[in-house]
Amino acid sequence: MSFIILVNAFFGLTISLLYYPDSPLYIFPTARLEEFWLWSKYAAFFSALLFIFALLSADKNERGRELSRSLSAFTTTIQGLINLPPVILYITSLHGALSAQVMVRGNIFTISSRELFLHLALVIVSWMTATWLTLGKQGRGLSELARPMDPEAYLGEGI
Repeated sequence: MSFIILVNAFFGLTISLLYYPDSPLYIFPTARLEEFWLWSKYAAFFSALLFIFALLSADKNERGRELSRSLSAFTTTIQGLINLPPVILYITSLHGALSAQVMVRGNIFTISSRELFLHLALVIVSWMTATWLTLGKQGRGLSELARPMDPEAYLGEGI
């Protein structure tokens, strides 16, 4: 469980660094928009929360692990939701092409389908992780209920 949360946090942090203006991975070197900077701060914040929850999920206490599981599921759901606007923006701007140029406030941005696929992959990974974290505990509970009973333990009872 810790590894999956950690991978999701690292993936989200990498994508948020693509839009942070002072990052070496910044994809728009000719312009700086406050909207990109603000979005990348929120995305990095949720990734940092996931790093903390990954550490908490290694706790030996069952209540700590369950708290980490539920908070991680909530945070990864929000991480997927926060990456939907860039996906929609890229889909509407690309129109099926591999790259496009978009003019925003006098600045020309070149966007490519690579960023679209990165955001789309993060949305899918985030929501799959959230689903696994949410339903993983219920699946283990159901498998314990479906476990075959030992007939020798019940011999002589109720007769």
